[in-house]
Amino acid sequence: MDTQNSRDWRDWLTDAKRDKKLGEKAVDDPDLRGKIALCAHQMMEHVLKAVHLNLKGSLAPRTHALPRLAALVEDSDLSSFSTSEEEKAFLELL
Repeated sequence: MDTQNSRDWRDWLTDAKRDKKLGEKAVDDPDLRGKIALCAHQMMEHVLKAVHLNLKGSLAPRTHALPRLAALVEDSDLSSFSTSEEEKAFLELL
């Protein structure tokens, strides 16, 4: 699936679920533990892009910056989504 161009927010959530599964597998494999942060980042990116698409009806700008994606969703007139300072710091770290 080419999620980058998908206009169905459910496709983005499907990818997020796949990222979660990969991350969970990496926890059990000592050789893959370095991939956990990457999987977590991808999962959050896909979730935020799904929410953006669902709320705004358009694809989010092409970026991997989680804080920027969270801000775009938070700024939507249709959203009650908000991030705390602690969550923003975590997204920046991730």
